[in-house]
Amino acid sequence: MSLALAGCASETEKPLGTPGYVAGFYGAVAADEPRAALVGRDVLSAGGTAADAAVATYFTMAVTLPASAGLGGGGMCLSYNAEANRIEAFDFMPRATAGGRSGVPSSVRGMALLHAREGRLRWEQVVGPSEALARIGVRVSRAYGLTLFDPAIAANLDPAARAIYLDAEGRPPAEGADLRQPDLSATLGRIRATGAGDFYQGQLARQIAAASVAAGGDITLDDLRARIPEPRPAILQPLGDSVVAFGPPPAWGGAIAADIFAQMRLLGFDKAELPQRPHLMAEAIRRAVAAQARRGNGEALPIGTDAFAQTLIATLDRSRPTPQAGLRLQPDTAPPGASFVAADRFGNSVSCAVTTGGFFGTGRLLPGTGFFAAPPPSPSGNVSLVPMLAVNTNSRKTFFAGASTGGSPAPAALIQVAVFAALERFDLEEAMFRPRLFVEGEHVFIEPDSEDSAQALQQRGHTLTPVPNMGRVNAIWCPTGIPSNPSVCDQRSDPRGAGLASGSR
Repeated sequence: MSLALAGCASETEKPLGTPGYVAGFYGAVAADEPRAALVGRDVLSAGGTAADAAVATYFTMAVTLPASAGLGGGGMCLSYNAEANRIEAFDFMPRATAGGRSGVPSSVRGMALLHAREGRLRWEQVVGPSEALARIGVRVSRAYGLTLFDPAIAANLDPAARAIYLDAEGRPPAEGADLRQPDLSATLGRIRATGAGDFYQGQLARQIAAASVAAGGDITLDDLRARIPEPRPAILQPLGDSVVAFGPPPAWGGAIAADIFAQMRLLGFDKAELPQRPHLMAEAIRRAVAAQARRGNGEALPIGTDAFAQTLIATLDRSRPTPQAGLRLQPDTAPPGASFVAADRFGNSVSCAVTTGGFFGTGRLLPGTGFFAAPPPSPSGNVSLVPMLAVNTNSRKTFFAGASTGGSPAPAALIQVAVFAALERFDLEEAMFRPRLFVEGEHVFIEPDSEDSAQALQQRGHTLTPVPNMGRVNAIWCPTGIPSNPSVCDQRSDPRGAGLASGSR
């Protein structure tokens, strides 16, 4: 009874939609940008669902982290609805225009679909905070500043963007500096007041199409009207009494993650001796990456099935590496992105990863809109956006919500965090800090301070290349599930980045 009572939350006399409406446990959120995570937290406290929090977090990130989460891009979300016992993928991945020179903005409709299916609060309540931050101004966070430390990124911005996002000397703004984006605020105001429809087939759509031509792009009204995201089946795998869900193609990172995870289960990773585990992980990553490289070359391969995983590990030697089993991914399949996760008091959960196709997209602002044009996506797909959920569909509880970005290592990074937390029984903080590895072709990349793993790999014949900071993961981990005992839940944003996680117990 004490455990059950610990998971309870009550509703106060405050109006729904007001922070503090929920007394007690309201859930958790983690995101790549701190202010966005705080907005998501307030939405949960105000009685919003995980979907409400995710939508509010995204639109806030479009203001506070425009380099990776701008309105011009797209992404993928996974959602679990505990009442309906339903897992769905929401595919709003970037699509190319009919002319092929630009990416069609997809995130606004993707978020509208997620909100319509799973939201509780009014649309204006989840979009409004981002509009206010763009209009009044927001303090530049460390997460924002990190994107502009590379001079090449700053140099790629057009003059209009440089006037907003750099100082008078052309340098990145200092952490804590005020950032105001009036054109973006106006666009968000239209989205808040008129919904996503105006962005795709109304006056705002006509403005976007004209602005695209002015910026050298080719987005048309027909491109915008035709971009209609739909719910899709997720990639599902069993794990005891639970189900693990990954994002489906064209978010191909989910395919890599699913193939790694399936191999881990068949190899009995949790029962293997500790010195052998890094080798098994490396070989599973090598084979999953190679399988995706083959898909990128046009082969139709299964994804995440036990039968396919069995073929992948058929040549695996537990005592030495098999470099010939590896292939390299196409270099344009891993653009930068951003991720966020949310879970509410009812056991609902959402995991999302988004991208603008490059830092600040093409670097060209669409005049008058305040957001950046995105390039057309790679024909080989995208492997750097990886949402993941683990839920028990019998008890209708969420156990794990994770998402990762950060280039090609993103799928392996997320699986390692999940495996370290769930199978090796580390707490989430330790699982996040633990050094990671990634394998592509014959190359085994490993983070510094991995003495134990490095030694185990070298003893089995692996040649290692030190690489810092592989992947960016946001995660919520509840070993007993939500709703139950929130005191054992934890939420973390990757220490390799500068995000934030926030929740209640």
